[in-house]
Amino acid sequence: MPGRQPAGTTPPALTATDPGPADTRATRRGHLRAVEEAPMPGAPTPDERLAIAIQSIYLSRGMSLSDPDTAAAYETAVEAVARIIVDGTFKAGRLGEEEHRRLRAYLDAAALVPEHLTGTHGR
Repeated sequence: MPGRQPAGTTPPALTATDPGPADTRATRRGHLRAVEEAPMPGAPTPDERLAIAIQSIYLSRGMSLSDPDTAAAYETAVEAVARIIVDGTFKAGRLGEEEHRRLRAYLDAAALVPEHLTGTHGR
């Protein structure tokens, strides 16, 4: 089992024949930790780290968010989660305004991952 990568490095890309790590709670927590770690000088930005973390999940399943069809399906799924779970929970009064704002900001950033990967962000 490979150890942690040194700060500021990008893990090697997985191929379609390499299934990558098993999708476990520990693996998902690892992806979240990769996004939440404090940035270091010369390290990727938080948005870039998020893109790397989410893309690694897709690569481990033989897919890529650089593929337009996969990116479109991903963006639809993020929008569905935002509307149904986050907005719906807020409208039902089970989520406070600050929590709603924070979760929507996370999902809005997550929705931009394909643009970060293809270099079309901000165009």
